[in-house]
Amino acid sequence: MNKSMPILLSLLLSSCSTMSTDECKTVNWRDKGFEDAMQGNPVHLSRHRKACAAVKVIPNRAVYMSGYNAGSRQFCTYQSGLRFGKEGKLAANICSAPGIRGKFFEGYNKGKRIYNVNSQILSKESEIYQVDKKIKKARKRSSVAELDLLYREKELIYSEIAALRRELIRIN
Repeated sequence: MNKSMPILLSLLLSSCSTMSTDECKTVNWRDKGFEDAMQGNPVHLSRHRKACAAVKVIPNRAVYMSGYNAGSRQFCTYQSGLRFGKEGKLAANICSAPGIRGKFFEGYNKGKRIYNVNSQILSKESEIYQVDKKIKKARKRSSVAELDLLYREKELIYSEIAALRRELIRIN
């Protein structure tokens, strides 16, 4: 076995940890719960417990959940949902309570539509790049019919992009 393998394995395993051992020794569990919720994360208490086991620190569930619940009430807003959707993130499970679900998911659904349309525009722009490469090759071969088809294809893609941009304006 390669001598660097154990080091690499330990680095990979530590990168999955939610907290460092130093952080485990000094953490304010209420703040940690609040922080997890404000990042849109589900409850990470079991992950934190595993991360802190090496230094024999056991998370205080009640204190962590107090912070987590406060953070989720603050996080689960229309604006947070909109931001999560625009970033293409998965909808946060923390916003499933009846009193806070509606506004978050209203924003999330709008943001997700914006994200999807922007993704389609990027894809179309990539298609244009590919067509431009084909046009460059076709010019060398002097194929007028092929060039004409490629320019028409490029024009069609530009019109699709324009329609997608109009869709973005409509969504906003």
